[in-house]
Amino acid sequence: MRCSVGLCWAGAWAGALAWAAAAPAVAQPTIDGARDALYGPPAALQTVQTGFGNATQANGLGPGGELDAAYATVVGDRLYVLLAGNIENNFNKLSMFFDTRPGGENVLSAAPSYDYEGVSRNLGGLTFDAGFQADLHLYARWGSLTGSVFTVDIVDRAGGASPAVTGNGAPASAGQGSAVQHGVVTPVDLGLAPGPGGVGEARTLGGLLTQPLEFGLNNTNTAGVTGGSGAANQADAAAVATGFEFSIALADLGSPRPGQLIKLHAAYGNSNHNYHSNQVLGGLPAGAGNLGGNGAGASTGSLSGVNFNNFAGDQFFSIVVPGQPGDFNADLHVDAADYTTWRDGLGERFNPDDYTTWQNNFGAAPSTAAPPVPEPAAAPLALALGMVAGVWRRAPYFSP
Repeated sequence: MRCSVGLCWAGAWAGALAWAAAAPAVAQPTIDGARDALYGPPAALQTVQTGFGNATQANGLGPGGELDAAYATVVGDRLYVLLAGNIENNFNKLSMFFDTRPGGENVLSAAPSYDYEGVSRNLGGLTFDAGFQADLHLYARWGSLTGSVFTVDIVDRAGGASPAVTGNGAPASAGQGSAVQHGVVTPVDLGLAPGPGGVGEARTLGGLLTQPLEFGLNNTNTAGVTGGSGAANQADAAAVATGFEFSIALADLGSPRPGQLIKLHAAYGNSNHNYHSNQVLGGLPAGAGNLGGNGAGASTGSLSGVNFNNFAGDQFFSIVVPGQPGDFNADLHVDAADYTTWRDGLGERFNPDDYTTWQNNFGAAPSTAAPPVPEPAAAPLALALGMVAGVWRRAPYFSP
């Protein structure tokens, strides 16, 4: 019996969609605050004991804060990061700065005003290692006074030129009050409201994220580094498998190109951004105590005296963006969409030579150094549509 074109199209479409739905999902880390094998070896290990107290309570609600190790990977078009360790339940803050595009700050400006009552201004004067220029600032905290709800915010400091910044933030949506929490910051989440009277707050609410930022906390670690300022036991640090984890779209980091380094600096300090512990990744030299505000443990009201060039090694770590040269939108394909990304960013992120790179690699498969990782739904669906298209062309001649 010969089928009609319409029936063949409908049948092929239904079959192709069923095949796409049944296709296996791409492996990616689960955002639950626990280390996943997909991360591989640590990108950074702690080198010094913690000056903010050793976490010893299994319920995760006690004192002590530490950064034991950092893990990072790129899967598809997203960056995944796990900072193994503990964040004390007293509003001390974990800060992560991202260097992913030109034009950031090597020395932080005191102009950007965000976080509770504009305490971000206390970051002014902090100096990173040469070669690190901060673009975005993510900070996370929780405390018993607000029901032990874990909250994450991220802002674009925009080179530190203006008090106003764009940013998004949200509290955990699951597990509130416990040591294991999970949440999602969406493009419509406006972040932490200003303090009483809006003092010092110059945030332009929203406007940073274009895709959700997922985060998870597992604060149950009781191992890892111990209290003090001596050399850390790195085997113990590497054994810690829980902490703070998040995933963010590469597009929201400025769409770093394949082969480009994403540089990350993680630090643990107090709630007002004016006193740093000695828990930094990459780590400080053995013997380094809490940095305080002057780099030597004193409280000065700001971090203007902290200069990471004064310490051996790099106090940041990096991950290379995998993929094919010319894949400017980091979707693991070099196609017409990358031309649009290049054209829209010409003169800012891209130059005329990048067009030649795109042209020479147009249609190329992802490099063998970074195995192709199609998006969970897009790749099977694209193949399914190809199957449908083939059936559509042959439909008038199809006979069961």
